[in-house]
Amino acid sequence: MKALRRSLIPWLGILALLLAACGPAATATPRPVAAQPTPTPATPIKIGLMGEFTGPFAAVQKRLYDTLTWMFEQDGMKVAGRPIEFVYADDEGKVDVFMSKVQRLLEIDKVSLIVGPIHSGIAATARDWIAQQPTVWVIPEVGTVQFYPGDNAVRTVATSWHNALPEIGKYMADTYGVKKAVTIALDYAAGRDYVAGQVKQVLPGGNIQVVQQLWTPIGTADFGPILSKVQVGQDVMITGALWGADAVRFMQQATDFGIKDKVKVIAFPASYAVDDLGLAPLGKAAEGMFNWNEMPPP
Repeated sequence: MKALRRSLIPWLGILALLLAACGPAATATPRPVAAQPTPTPATPIKIGLMGEFTGPFAAVQKRLYDTLTWMFEQDGMKVAGRPIEFVYADDEGKVDVFMSKVQRLLEIDKVSLIVGPIHSGIAATARDWIAQQPTVWVIPEVGTVQFYPGDNAVRTVATSWHNALPEIGKYMADTYGVKKAVTIALDYAAGRDYVAGQVKQVLPGGNIQVVQQLWTPIGTADFGPILSKVQVGQDVMITGALWGADAVRFMQQATDFGIKDKVKVIAFPASYAVDDLGLAPLGKAAEGMFNWNEMPPP
């Protein structure tokens, strides 16, 4: 919670300034909107919370917005003397639903800004459309290197997997004798970017050879077909890009398959299930799992 709070504080300062001003966002080609009444101190500031409140990333969404709500509660749910009101919208992980829900937030709910989305595929696909909307965006979780926000958006997550620390690979090789790596990752924008960073930066740091790359859709229920293909050995490390509910299912099923006893290390980055969900959902499946942070400390 403290780490997430530190990551949110900078953009909350920006958010407070934006809301206090309540001015129009600077956009490339703004769409006309209905005139807004002059706000009074009692008029709520509406913030649209856009993301996946159902599905594989729901736990990630809940972690982010529970923290955001808690932080506003410390100030009595007010900014610049005006009450804050959240309006939730579930994009279901689909671009068309996302666009439709955004239009409703702007035209019907009259939100002052939107926090979200968290899905890298949606953000990358709808990047130009997002830049054209007449609102301010805060993008808290999208990490794909394919997404660069327009002038009306503030991106808060560090896109680090394309320049991840090579010392991690060296540590794995020197400490555990890892010589080979199998990558298993979610097959979408952020998953592929994350693995690309590992293959280009992390693993070469320890002269670790990538012997196998496996991809799986978001929301995979059965990892059996993936696990049955994994190349095993006492010099093999499993790594890659899994998070949210997919990460929990993978680790539980890897435990059931006995994979942890057949490879040297299962080591996933910090955005794995431990960061998103905590240890409780993993239970005993967390035993023997390594979790590393690809971002250097400040």
